[in-house]
Amino acid sequence: MAFSKGYRDFVVEQLERIAPVTAKSMFGGVGLYWRTTGPVTA
Repeated sequence: MAFSKGYRDFVVEQLERIAPVTAKSMFGGVGLYWRTTGPVTA
């Protein structure tokens, strides 16, 4: 499922309230990384 950049930014902004999160495009979706250890979800 493709995500708009606005939605991706919104989700990252919400999650960053809890912990540092990085989003990377992967396989037509988005991978969310916490502490750069690996994907939280894809």
